[in-house]
Amino acid sequence: MAYNDDAVLARLSALNESHDSIATAAQWIMFHKRHADRTVALWMQRLKDSSATRRLSLIYLANASQHTEVAQQSRIRRKEDFIIAFSPIIAEATALAYKGAPAEIHGKLRRVIDVWKDRNIFEAPIQNAIEARLDELDKAKGTSRPGFGSSPFTSNTAAAPPPEFAPLISGLQKVQKLSAPLKSTLESANQEYEKQTGPSVAVPSAPVFAARLNGLLKTLSNAETTTRESVAARESLIADLEKMLQEHRSELEIAHEALSQLSARKVEIEEKKQQVELAIMRALGPADGNESHPNGEEGVSVQEPGRPEMEALTPPAMEEFTPPPPDTEPLSPIDETEVNTEMEEPPKQKPQSSSKKDPNDDEADFEFKKSDRATQAAQVNLAAKLSKDSKQPAKAGLKEIWRLIKVARPELRWLGIAFIFLVISSSVTMSIPFSVGRILDLATKGEVEDIRLFGLTLNQFFIGLAGILTLGAMANFGRVILLRIVGERVVARLRSQLYRRTYVQDAEFFDANRVGDLISRLSSDTVIVGKSVTQNLSDGLRALFSGGAGFAIMVWTSPKLTGLLLLMFPPIAIGAFFYGRAIRNISRSIQKNLGTLTKIAEERLGNIKTSQAFVGEVQEVGRYNRQIRRIFALGKKESLVAATFFASTGWAGNMTILAMLVVGGSFVRGGTMSLGDLTSFMMYTAFAGSSLFGLSGFYSELMKGVGAASRLFELQDRRPGIHQTVGKPVKSAQGPIRFSNVSFAYPTRPAVKIFNGLDFEIPSGSNVCVVGPSGGGKSTVASLLLRFYNPTEGSISINGVDISGMNVKSLRRRIGMVSQEPVLFSGTIAENIAYGKPHASRTEIIAAARRANCNFISDLPDGLETQVGARGSQLSGGQKQRIAIARALLKDPDILILDEATSALDAESETLVNEALAGLLRGHNTTISIAHRLSTIKRSDQIIVLNNEGKVAEIGSYTQLAANKDSAFSKLMEWQMSGGEIPEKRASSAAAHITEAEYMEQERQTDEEELIEEEEQKEDEAKSETTEQKQR
Repeated sequence: MAYNDDAVLARLSALNESHDSIATAAQWIMFHKRHADRTVALWMQRLKDSSATRRLSLIYLANASQHTEVAQQSRIRRKEDFIIAFSPIIAEATALAYKGAPAEIHGKLRRVIDVWKDRNIFEAPIQNAIEARLDELDKAKGTSRPGFGSSPFTSNTAAAPPPEFAPLISGLQKVQKLSAPLKSTLESANQEYEKQTGPSVAVPSAPVFAARLNGLLKTLSNAETTTRESVAARESLIADLEKMLQEHRSELEIAHEALSQLSARKVEIEEKKQQVELAIMRALGPADGNESHPNGEEGVSVQEPGRPEMEALTPPAMEEFTPPPPDTEPLSPIDETEVNTEMEEPPKQKPQSSSKKDPNDDEADFEFKKSDRATQAAQVNLAAKLSKDSKQPAKAGLKEIWRLIKVARPELRWLGIAFIFLVISSSVTMSIPFSVGRILDLATKGEVEDIRLFGLTLNQFFIGLAGILTLGAMANFGRVILLRIVGERVVARLRSQLYRRTYVQDAEFFDANRVGDLISRLSSDTVIVGKSVTQNLSDGLRALFSGGAGFAIMVWTSPKLTGLLLLMFPPIAIGAFFYGRAIRNISRSIQKNLGTLTKIAEERLGNIKTSQAFVGEVQEVGRYNRQIRRIFALGKKESLVAATFFASTGWAGNMTILAMLVVGGSFVRGGTMSLGDLTSFMMYTAFAGSSLFGLSGFYSELMKGVGAASRLFELQDRRPGIHQTVGKPVKSAQGPIRFSNVSFAYPTRPAVKIFNGLDFEIPSGSNVCVVGPSGGGKSTVASLLLRFYNPTEGSISINGVDISGMNVKSLRRRIGMVSQEPVLFSGTIAENIAYGKPHASRTEIIAAARRANCNFISDLPDGLETQVGARGSQLSGGQKQRIAIARALLKDPDILILDEATSALDAESETLVNEALAGLLRGHNTTISIAHRLSTIKRSDQIIVLNNEGKVAEIGSYTQLAANKDSAFSKLMEWQMSGGEIPEKRASSAAAHITEAEYMEQERQTDEEELIEEEEQKEDEAKSETTEQKQR
């Protein structure tokens, strides 16, 4: 349909001069081509009526608009409309900033436009329009200006270069002067050389050949001289450049120090200034005079903020993220010291605000000031937050270790069998040194007719020893396989218990804890604990048994050597104790940082499209790499501690063996000890040493397990504030819903009250709409009704029964929820529809899908068995919303909550969703809609208007509330229809005013026309393709 000028003006009256309004105006121009000229004219009028500060801000806004979706679309389609619309706007904005400005600002503005031109910020017609407009202003003033992009070295009108550049300019001119003759001289010399020395050249007579060579020699000499002069000139130029660079580097260091000092002083003065201003405001108290408004109303003096520097208004060109070329070595997340984030940020524009401010406060235009609500929000309560660092007492008591071991109590029988296998395999292993010693003793006795060991011949002894070793290998196999299976069972049981414990926590728990940290506890921590109570415990018991048996045999063999060996035991034991404590603390820190790393990856990869849309790959990779470097630093620390401990204990063990050989050798020479006993003793010493190392390793791994177990026990011991299985079961949730003097603040922000004496009643079976300003607590009403939280004061009742005494699970089974952004889980469409009723039949699922207008399922290849992807990524927004409605329909709830169910949909999807919702609203259930859409609000039987004070502003039907122009509802609707602009400040006229109904009808008709045009175009394309196929 055609829009008249009044409709266009009404559309533009809802726009202010913020960034979003510029984009909205551009989008209006592009999608309504017929009104481009009229829109430009109206916008230019508003531009001329604006203040000088706002005119100036348009320069940056026009620049920044190149990075918006509007600018991206303009490069794809309707580029002419974009150029037509923005050429005069940007040119006039630049000209208005240029007018009346001093010469210094003129120069800076010209440099800004040069940057625009070099970086191709604007299309060529827009850039030409800007330059032409400034040329007109210069001609009007009678002054000449240099061309855009001029250089102080080449422009005739530019100022003389600084004296320090004179050697560089002369050197550069000399190099340029020598370049042309050098090139021609080298070419002629090379050509003559090839001509005289080529293999195909006929050899002339000797005199002629000598003359030619003499000429070639002169040519080469001239080329050599010219090249030497060029080399000398370039070397001189490079030397001058290096000298100047060195001077500037020294000056740069001095300037950096001065800049740091100035920045520190500036911060200090700003803090003092804020303190003084705060003291002045407290002393003055509330002003009784007329309030000053920043919009320049009559009778109020408005001080215009200082004009910002023009260069600061131009952000640097954004560089696209590209992978490194193949021939370059990729960055290592460990070796690199810092991620390059030297990306300048464009100056941020302060959004429009309706709050009153001091017009003399220049800083108010460039920063947000903390309100009382922000101060209250800073009072954070993290009582439900799990210990981030798992801070436990430094000393792990027996109670904590025993609790860790008790994790494997259900597998006690299999652990007992594994322990028997462990004893058998260890006994067999400990028999080897004894047998070796006896064999060596027999070997040193010389020739003996009848050699027997333990009453057996040598062949019988070796056969029996082989059988014992085979038995030990089989026992070791049984030990390993049993412990591995038991370990996997323990990990599986731990994960199941902790996941179930996590799922029953209340909303306060998830508000205070990060999902990535919880995932880390469920994954890596459980593996560490399972390994500690099975494999590590087995290794420790084996080391203890082997060490004890070996020590006993060593005492029996040689008490003196054993006493010497014991002298080295206390230092090693003390070192193992401190090593275990250090490893436990480092392990806790590593697990904490692994949880943070998991959280970063889970959040960023889960929202990869948003990150890529804002070109955030570099900063996200940098954030991930910084966390990797923290983990790597902790790993290096752990490696250093482990290397120090094992190297020192290894050195001590080797020195002990050396001492044993010296003393034992003297015993053998003295005849107090046989060679076989010494050999057995040394082998048992090696076994005891390895057992000691095994015990130290077992202790360190046990401390790792204690560190991980403390995180698991912390989660396991946490009891939710709202128990899901406590309370009376709810058979029906029908009846009036009553909020009685309800006060509420989120547990993590107890000082910020969302509700303060909220009081209203919803009749049974009615359709009620809750409206209010953003942050007024509309969605909190749904959270309290679902008992995600309990009110801090007051009560909520259904049919006269307080919901705090109801069973949470049975209550939530009687309440359906359709949120603004419906959540779909990975799986099929049928599984998502039946999520609230897992045992629903196929017929019930199909009926619910039909009632929700899910007709698109028939167009999918697998129908109801189609995979929706992660978070429903394979479906559109309207399709996901209709599946969510089908899920609510299948549940057949007594209370239905619609939280902005259609706010993010296009016109076609909204129509289909509204048709599906109409079927719900005609039912017997009570419907609570949280909405901003006028169509949703009008369908409701009753409207509850909330205010920013956490109370009910008014209650009534749409007809009653809309009839009163002074009601809070009317003001809220007028505010939303005006695009957030203060109604008193809008340009109002009778000719420009259109009613809400007319506006909605115009929007609907426009959308229908566009849909009809697209369908007709598709039909024409299909017919043409059919005709071509027939002709072929």
